[in-house]
Amino acid sequence: MPRTPKELSQPQTDIDHLVRAVNQLTVENRRLRGAPSRPSSPVRALPTQRPNRIP
Repeated sequence: MPRTPKELSQPQTDIDHLVRAVNQLTVENRRLRGAPSRPSSPVRALPTQRPNRIP
């Protein structure tokens, strides 16, 4: 059965929405990565893990 024009355009619409979401998340990620370097930032870097010590 042939697909309708709407069915054919849906994958492209989904791709466009996903690309926008990825771009927004990339911008937010860059902003958050730069945040710890600002003194008034509410974001704090997580402490690094200590190596396991053998007793």
